[in-house]
Amino acid sequence: MSSQKSLSRRDFLRAAAASAGAAAVAGFPGAVAHMAPAAQGFEGTMQAFMGGTLQPNQPRGEGQGELTAYRTIADEWEANHPGAVIEFIELPTMTGEQYATWIKSNQAAGTTPDMMFSQDNYINRDVEGGGSPFWYPLNDHIEQPNPYAPEDHPAATRWRDGFVAGFDARGRSVDGNYYMVPQAFSAVQVIVNTTLLDEVGIDRSNLDAWTFDDMLGVAEQISQAGRTPWATAWTHPYEAWIVTSSLTGFLKATGRFATLDKDGDDFVDVRERWQAILSGEWGADTPEMRAMWQMAKDWSPYFMPGYLGATQQEAEGMFLRGETAFFWNGTWFYPILKNDPQRTFEFDVVRFPLIDARMAALGESPEARNTYPGGAADNISITGSAIDKGSVEACIDFMQYATIPDTASRIAAEQGGVPPAVLGAVGNPELERFQPREGETFLKTIHMRSMNAEYGDVYLELQAAFLSDLMSMDEALNELQIAMERFANDAIGDS
Repeated sequence: MSSQKSLSRRDFLRAAAASAGAAAVAGFPGAVAHMAPAAQGFEGTMQAFMGGTLQPNQPRGEGQGELTAYRTIADEWEANHPGAVIEFIELPTMTGEQYATWIKSNQAAGTTPDMMFSQDNYINRDVEGGGSPFWYPLNDHIEQPNPYAPEDHPAATRWRDGFVAGFDARGRSVDGNYYMVPQAFSAVQVIVNTTLLDEVGIDRSNLDAWTFDDMLGVAEQISQAGRTPWATAWTHPYEAWIVTSSLTGFLKATGRFATLDKDGDDFVDVRERWQAILSGEWGADTPEMRAMWQMAKDWSPYFMPGYLGATQQEAEGMFLRGETAFFWNGTWFYPILKNDPQRTFEFDVVRFPLIDARMAALGESPEARNTYPGGAADNISITGSAIDKGSVEACIDFMQYATIPDTASRIAAEQGGVPPAVLGAVGNPELERFQPREGETFLKTIHMRSMNAEYGDVYLELQAAFLSDLMSMDEALNELQIAMERFANDAIGDS
């Protein structure tokens, strides 16, 4: 599975739109969990942190009960693995940056959980130069059958084939290894305060097919009416989502995509991006980069007041209070919004605006179009702690049990805001509104923060300086080029 998957409507519906209460797993009738022979050789406690979205027994906010599915599934697994205990650790609510710092501190102390929530930027930061004592590569394991999978499920032949996305070029780290098992499938679209739009007199009939420049026109109408169009704080991940939605199409439009895709697998992975920077085939002062930065500049007058210094939590709060028309956010926000007892407005979900016209301005390509703003998420990795204590095989076994249709369905249906990443699993049918259009594909190159978290920070800071007019685009891109070369050298050197 070396080439990047096309994300079909069928794939998403398998993951997100079947009835959560179905007795049979969609696509695999009668498929239920069955226990493989107990894993031998490990007795003791395995600590786990499955991420703030799915971790059991953690407060989720007003109107939402605590999650229990993962604990139940762990109890089932433990019953067949005498002596092995899974302990779900408790963590306070953290931002992404705080969690990354927490990881580094615990890596230094040797106290990371055996299994833990991970993202590509955490992994790539540590494995630059080849391998890391902090993360365990899964390459050999994902080529083997998942012993818990139903006989007619793809994972019964090869574990990696049992997922909607994850074990593809997008999930491959800079050293060529796979470290992350996807639990869920995320997607971001535009959440609309329909009550506010009706009050302002906005025609909502064409919003689901609007272009980026249509969106700017609607935002201007809302602004002229004295209301705030977008609950957007210029912080992670918004700058990354612009890249996610547009960079593939811009590269296709100019023809540069084929130049950067050295192995011809229709995906420009993190290593190819670094190589292109060092070879001079890709850089900061390029038409594609300028187009993305101009998008942000044109959009920024319609962001929330003080957006350059605001936090994502402040943006979320502003939207929840009904003070803005639009909020760019993901499936995970859906149950928060729906179940908020203080919400006073109606809402809908529409597509992120089409950028095709801006892509066409750079060149001509039938493939230059928005990419689907989603992919594998809530990934779990095995850490150096598991290697040190000898629990790797037991962790693998539990992760296999947790990624079959039956267990993945229970986890996703209870959470309500994440479609399961496992083929044939079922989740919240209301998330169908986040589904892709027919023939829409995943992004085919990643954003800067996925390449390296610190590189992503520099990218965000320089773009903020441009948006605030502290730097011209030329000045900011010149500084970005210097940073790009430094990070590329650190990542792969002369290799």
